Amino acid sequence: MMAAGTSRVAFASSVVRKEATVDGRVGFLKSEHNIFYAPLWFVGIAQSYRLFDWIDDRNFHPRYNITARFPDGTSVRVDPTEMFPPSLRGVLLQGYLLDLTWGRVPRNRAAEFKAGMSQRFANRFCRSHSATAEIEVISTLERTGAQGAARVSPPELLMLFECRGGEASLRYPDPMAPSLAAR
Repeated sequence: MMAAGTSRVAFASSVVRKEATVDGRVGFLKSEHNIFYAPLWFVGIAQSYRLFDWIDDRNFHPRYNITARFPDGTSVRVDPTEMFPPSLRGVLLQGYLLDLTWGRVPRNRAAEFKAGMSQRFANRFCRSHSATAEIEVISTLERTGAQGAARVSPPELLMLFECRGGEASLRYPDPMAPSLAAR
């Protein structure tokens, strides 16, 4: 019987195969891991670097071509930092626009979420640019690797909106588009 206020500690145990591998290691849960590797696995220190695999899956560099077209027919290229903040948070949020998500977005809300993020970036831009203009944002994704960047996607329309008096009116992605589940 246990005294009041005490608890039992359960340890995970493994069955060690009797035969050793050619290099002297003993199998752990039918793998080729050293038995002393087990405690590290259970505390998450040695889980085959899955975090790095996850990061590598999202290892892209976006390039933007942003054009402001004014009512008089003139157009001007815009620096991408005027649209997208260069901070870590800004880069992570851009990933959602480019379908490189860092968190789970319900599939039935993905289109709505992307339109909402686009509206926020458009609002940010128009607050600092009060002139009336149509803004077109074209994106190209480049895969980042050891040999440098290699183009992996053709240029595509990311956003299209109008600034009028400091207010943004989003045209693409369509803020009224039905969610993916409704299609």
